[in-house]
Amino acid sequence: MNAWTISKISFFGVKAVILTLCYLCSACGGGDNSESKDTSRQEYYLEKVDSIRVDRETDVRILDYHPEKKQFLAVDKISEEFLLLDSKGGILEEVL
Repeated sequence: MNAWTISKISFFGVKAVILTLCYLCSACGGGDNSESKDTSRQEYYLEKVDSIRVDRETDVRILDYHPEKKQFLAVDKISEEFLLLDSKGGILEEVL
């Protein structure tokens, strides 16, 4: 190898080391800020407020709800039938 090739390799090696050190310093420097962010973070939770029971042997997926009629549009995952359900889970209509 000639002197130019060796200097080019060492230049790129030094550049890679500097970039790696900059990355590590910026990644490790955020430790103090993360503790202050934890105190201002809001917590969310899910709460079940209501449910319906559909008299089917297979799984049913609710697709939509009509609030004025209080009816649900659902689909049977196995038979792929569309179901119109009342607010208590009773089947009003089935469409294949």
